Amino acid sequence: MSQIIQTLTPTTHDLGQFEVRRVLPAKSRTMIGPFIFVDQFGPAQLDLGSGMDVRPHPHINLATVTWLFEGAIDHRDSLGSFATIRPGQVNLMTAGRGIVHSERSPEGEREAGPRLYGMQTWLALPDGKEEIDPAFEAVADLPVIEDGMAKAFVIMGELWGERAATTTHAETIYAEIILGAGGAIPLEDDADERAVMLVGGEASVDGHDLALYQLAVLQPGRDMTLASKTGARVMLMGGEAFETRRHVWWNFVSSSRDRINQAKEDWRERRFPTVPGDEAERIGAALAREWARLGANVVLSGRDEARLEGVASALPTESLTLPFDVRDDAAMADATSKAIEWKDGIDIAVANAGISQRSRALKTDMQVYRDIIAIDLVQQIAFSQGLIGHMASRSTGNLVFVSSVAGKVGVPMRTAYSAAKFGLAGYADALRGELSQQGIGVHVVYPGSVATEVSRNSLTADGTPRGFSDKAIENGLDVDLAAREMIEAIAAGEREIIVAEGFEKQMGEARRTPDALFDQVAAMVASGYMEKLEAES
Repeated sequence: MSQIIQTLTPTTHDLGQFEVRRVLPAKSRTMIGPFIFVDQFGPAQLDLGSGMDVRPHPHINLATVTWLFEGAIDHRDSLGSFATIRPGQVNLMTAGRGIVHSERSPEGEREAGPRLYGMQTWLALPDGKEEIDPAFEAVADLPVIEDGMAKAFVIMGELWGERAATTTHAETIYAEIILGAGGAIPLEDDADERAVMLVGGEASVDGHDLALYQLAVLQPGRDMTLASKTGARVMLMGGEAFETRRHVWWNFVSSSRDRINQAKEDWRERRFPTVPGDEAERIGAALAREWARLGANVVLSGRDEARLEGVASALPTESLTLPFDVRDDAAMADATSKAIEWKDGIDIAVANAGISQRSRALKTDMQVYRDIIAIDLVQQIAFSQGLIGHMASRSTGNLVFVSSVAGKVGVPMRTAYSAAKFGLAGYADALRGELSQQGIGVHVVYPGSVATEVSRNSLTADGTPRGFSDKAIENGLDVDLAAREMIEAIAAGEREIIVAEGFEKQMGEARRTPDALFDQVAAMVASGYMEKLEAES
């Protein structure tokens, strides 16, 4: 009788510079002990300056386990935890009743081009523990078993007489096994369910060959031997069988469908906590980080004070947080005054507040049009009006308006948004002509699909938030790279800054205002054209 009762072939996802192979959950089997999700990624060498960026996202009723063979990953979560995981260390994040986290390549790794090779697994929490408090731990002092040509790291649970210090919420075994040529190690009957995954080299279980990246489910109740003729890396995983079925939707796992539906609503309504120090899923936060990296002091404004403080806590320079709602003229005026007084003046001001739309024109309530145009256009004008006099008095300064490629080319399902963004660009062009002789730069940024929350927060026909993102946005330009491109263009004095790729960039460039045409307008202004019009009126 074969010692392998089932083999699961992974689904491979090509993420550009590296591949992710997912073997659980599968149609034929959803769990091995508490393991309900098993991903293997790499090996991969990423490009210089690039990296892995898994933005803040939520989990419930599970624990995530990250284990690396090569490379490094920065972990941040809504508890305020921060850890850089490296090979030989395990990161265990217990979601319990709810947590949000991000995983990114460290900045130091990006400079040389990161290596990426490892495992990401989820463990379902057992009945009675699904709603425990969220927690995080990074454990580096793990038992290492060495015997001739075999070496094993005990990541979780007890194996070969050694127990890892890593917390387990259900009976769990998890280990990395490295076999040299001719090496072997016993696989004892120490769990209800066990499986092995060959992630490198060649290996067999009692003479039955393992296929690379497949998950081989082992016969229960039997001792076996894992061996290799030429060398191998193998992951062993398993534990107690779960009697209660677990449901999976996106990043949520639970024994209750109602609980998953509640988590969906909580995420859509922004009831989950944010991740301190990782707010780069918004362009404004990414701009703040990049300017701070370049040595600038930064004023942060927006409605969510906790989010602002989270961004500020990660900045290497001085920062001032001024929470207010852009629709409140008095609050905006007060914040502008405080910002000006803070460091005796503002050099660059970015009008970035806005909300998008995903609805057909004929089905969209007129109030949605009024709300979007008020926030995306009228209040951006109001914001700039509070700064023009200050900058003119100093004969220096830069006003930056964030429009959109949809403000260059009208986009279906975004009629209100396109109208506002076209209007903002028109206002900026006219304002540039008026201020061209006063030392004030006026810049318009036209982002295309950048990986932010913009489509998730967009309004539907009745004015309610959409609650999920477009695939094009999720897979869009990295927000940090977009911020750098914007800042470099502003520093270079560019008037129209198109931050997009492919077709979006081509469309934006096709409707770029020729500099020569604007220079003609500026010359008219300089010759007293405006004063003549005012006198005639």
